[in-house]
Amino acid sequence: MFIVEDNEDVAYLIAYNLQDKYELRFAHDGQEALNNARELVPALFITSTRLPLMGGKELIRLIRDDATLNHIPVIAMTPIADEQERMSCIEAGADAVLVKPFNTTELVLQTDHLINQNARMRERLTKTTHEIAQKSSSTPMSKEDKDFINRLVDVIHAQMAKDDIDMEHIAAAMLLSPKQLRSRVMAITGMTTVAYVLQVRLNYARRMITSENTSLTIIATKCGFQNLSHFSKAFKQQFGVSPMQFRKNYDDVGQGLPPVK
Repeated sequence: MFIVEDNEDVAYLIAYNLQDKYELRFAHDGQEALNNARELVPALFITSTRLPLMGGKELIRLIRDDATLNHIPVIAMTPIADEQERMSCIEAGADAVLVKPFNTTELVLQTDHLINQNARMRERLTKTTHEIAQKSSSTPMSKEDKDFINRLVDVIHAQMAKDDIDMEHIAAAMLLSPKQLRSRVMAITGMTTVAYVLQVRLNYARRMITSENTSLTIIATKCGFQNLSHFSKAFKQQFGVSPMQFRKNYDDVGQGLPPVK
């Protein structure tokens, strides 16, 4: 977990409440945090909005624009207790906002919730991609193929907030040429690399709709669709209903769609 806070007393208070459960790293300003985070790739950021050199909101925006870091949840801490400030933090990309002086119990609860939510999301996403791959073959997936899919999902996840995912970058991260990647993905899933990446993004969006109380625009952006119309069209083509209707169905009866065929 990365704590970005220039006030030593506040940093100590956060550490006192979290150090027994999590491994902690610290930075005094946004630039220092960004420089080190790409190597550490933490499970969560906790950042003050007021920092030297680079403010907390700017740090959050850069995290959301970074292919390596954009999937990581962020808690923003602000000394300003009004709705406009809270919305400003969320607009920057924060997943939760705490007002200083913060309630330590709320800090621990929010931290646990975001980390567990992210872990469950990744587990469900990986399970879904295994199911998709398995349906394309009459024989069970080998451990080698499962490991390959797991690594591929991790790479896709790291690039997911990019509107135009770079297939060459994905191939390079998998230590393959684009042609080799296409052949391997086709052999395991029966899909092209482009189609498989889109499938992963849409399944991730579907999971987010059922587990996060946030706008469809934010969900679309987190899944790499900068255009809400494009996201809605792709979602409906894949699942048969629009994201809005899916959310309504889920809210009304607790389930959005029948199992994917």
